[in-house]
Amino acid sequence: MRPGIKLVIALLVALAWVPSLAQAQDLPKKQRAEVHRFAANNSLFVLYHELGHLLFDQLDLPVLGREEDAADNVATWILLRRGDAEANQTLIDAARGWTLSGIA
Repeated sequence: MRPGIKLVIALLVALAWVPSLAQAQDLPKKQRAEVHRFAANNSLFVLYHELGHLLFDQLDLPVLGREEDAADNVATWILLRRGDAEANQTLIDAARGWTLSGIA
């Protein structure tokens, strides 16, 4: 199984850990916002990761080393190039997502 797929599965498991909608309404507003931010940021990182795979395939770009690592590097590079606080938080949340998934 591709590590990118493993990350998506890990994110789904992490989201299953998040309280249900009924329970989420009982969470404080700040905590709910943090959960939504975490899920959105990890989804954005996965989107950029998959964009890396798309670029490698469609542009026939050479990849040195593992393609999964290269796709992670593309996602990280895109976010680092943005250079704003939101992009930095996305990278922090993605690292936390890797930790939760056991991939890191």
